[in-house]
Amino acid sequence: MKSLIVPVLFLFLISCTSPNPNSKEENSYRNFIDSVNKFTKLKKHQVTTTFPLAEMEGSLIKEYKKYWEEVNLEKLDGLPQYQNYFDTLNSIINDINDITEQRGAKLPKLEKLRLKLINSKKYTEALSDFTTYGQLLYRDELQPACETALESLLNDPESLDIVDYNLKGQNKKGWVVVLKYRAKNGFGSKVLERATFTIQYDLVNKLWNVVDLK
Repeated sequence: MKSLIVPVLFLFLISCTSPNPNSKEENSYRNFIDSVNKFTKLKKHQVTTTFPLAEMEGSLIKEYKKYWEEVNLEKLDGLPQYQNYFDTLNSIINDINDITEQRGAKLPKLEKLRLKLINSKKYTEALSDFTTYGQLLYRDELQPACETALESLLNDPESLDIVDYNLKGQNKKGWVVVLKYRAKNGFGSKVLERATFTIQYDLVNKLWNVVDLK
């Protein structure tokens, strides 16, 4: 009998008769463990595991549900970190997919869990928030996008002088920013103005777009 000492994401110890060395079952098992180990963020323990693939399904489901529930949206300087949140949820789904696609794996309940997570409110909202708001790392990160949009409307773009930048929050379309600025009007005099921007994240090009300006 041979025990395989491998790092996995489980928080419990499980053991039984291991497959014969060099057998197809053994190779499949090792590939399965390699797939589990891809989920590096959740690997915390070293455990002795010798379970055949199918007999681990119930334990896998239990642990993946637990980790899924533990994932929460975190903030940095009051800014929601939508990308980190979505990426963490997505890594759990991808890891389950890696396991269920292993050759010889028959894990219908685990696959059912994967589909359930993909269609869950938690996942769909995380995806929607990330594709709408992106991930801000600092509060004035949107100012360049505001200035570019504003300059395209000014009589004298070079006269633009930002007096105050205020990230107000969010609406359904994106981030809301209010700018107070001075710029030359059509008569050449600098006047104080105010503009409100709605800015949305462009996931494809990884930049910020002004979708509304008042």
